Amino acid sequence: MSLRANETVIRMGPITVISLLIVIALATLGVLSLTTARASNVAASKQDSAIVALYQNESDAQQFLADLDAALIPARTNVMTATEAAASVKDAPALEGADIDGITISKSFENEKRKLNVIVVIRDDLNYQVISWKTESKINTAEEVELWQGNNAQ
Repeated sequence: MSLRANETVIRMGPITVISLLIVIALATLGVLSLTTARASNVAASKQDSAIVALYQNESDAQQFLADLDAALIPARTNVMTATEAAASVKDAPALEGADIDGITISKSFENEKRKLNVIVVIRDDLNYQVISWKTESKINTAEEVELWQGNNAQ
């Protein structure tokens, strides 16, 4: 007899090998699924904060337009020109931080990495017209980004 009495023989049949490969594949797919779920959660959180900042800027700009309209009411009742009306709303507390150049009023709203620039013109009928409503992303150009140059990079 070639087998010793204390030795046990482990037979690895094709079903055992296939089962082992399936377990390894499922474990790998489980780890990949968890990693993808975490990355998706991080991306969703970033998207959430960006959308909240965007809507906050939009809300602030809408409030600015409502305050401008309210500041123009005395000019409408006193029958002023557009230039006189722009000068009269210059000191309105609701328009603090706005740049007034003749009949053009512009204001920027910043929140996190978003910026909203609004440009309004006071018309001759003492109503305003929105000329520009532009959202921008603020990018830090001073930030240094190192890109992978491949295997041959020195």
